[in-house]
Amino acid sequence: MYCWWITRRRDAADALWHSSVQWEGAPPQPTTSAHTPFSVAGALTDGQLAAALAGGREPAISLQPLQRTQRGAPPTPNAVGVAFPRAFGDVTSLGMQPMFTNGSFPARNAIIAESSALYRMQTDGFQYDQYEVSLPLNVVGTCYTALSEKLYGQEQRWRGFRAPALLRFVRGEGEGLLSPTQGASRAYINIEDYVRYQTFGAVNSDFQAIWATLRSPTCAGSRMHWGKTGWAADVHSSGFHGTGEYGDGWCAFGCVVKRVDPTGKFRSTSPIWNWDSCPAC
Repeated sequence: MYCWWITRRRDAADALWHSSVQWEGAPPQPTTSAHTPFSVAGALTDGQLAAALAGGREPAISLQPLQRTQRGAPPTPNAVGVAFPRAFGDVTSLGMQPMFTNGSFPARNAIIAESSALYRMQTDGFQYDQYEVSLPLNVVGTCYTALSEKLYGQEQRWRGFRAPALLRFVRGEGEGLLSPTQGASRAYINIEDYVRYQTFGAVNSDFQAIWATLRSPTCAGSRMHWGKTGWAADVHSSGFHGTGEYGDGWCAFGCVVKRVDPTGKFRSTSPIWNWDSCPAC
């Protein structure tokens, strides 16, 4: 995993972190133990996280006082903090340093994890939208060059960022028809917009310019993460074309859907799950 501190100067020696970890022994398995064998103090185990989700507790973010995200409400200390991109980023780096330790660890400890204390601080104090896109390896050089120019060239779009981008490289697999890595290895880039909620819904135009680049022909073949922000805006603004996003895998997935649910009993209300333009199965 690589951590790219966008708010630092392009030529800064500490602008890119790299964490290299290896498992010792078998791959990690879910656990229900109360013990927390993470290298990050206070992190939740898989079992503890599952229990918290299954318990039906209201998520912390929905418990926020109305004035925290209400447009026109009095500024909060957090809203003031996001006015200073580099200072915000430097403070964030202090909390992330324990997660970027190189070495070999027992299987469960080799996973980069966020402590429960840090998670609570983020959900209670610094809400954000998280976007992620995967890129074919053959366009990474061209795409990142364009991003660098957008961020540090004449437009200075780095001002829209507060937290680092996370970069990962994931090998391809052939089983998941709608997997972002279906067919070939890919590079992932995860970015977060901390400005929107701390400024009561203001559009973070610098951040959105970078997202638009990641979804442009310059970064041809990019695929959005199904569970992250980005889908709604992209679907409603330009329409969604499954074959354009996933190639032959989209219609192949549609054939599976028709085979296991021939009457459409579980058909989604979303307009994107439509295979009418696909050839007959």
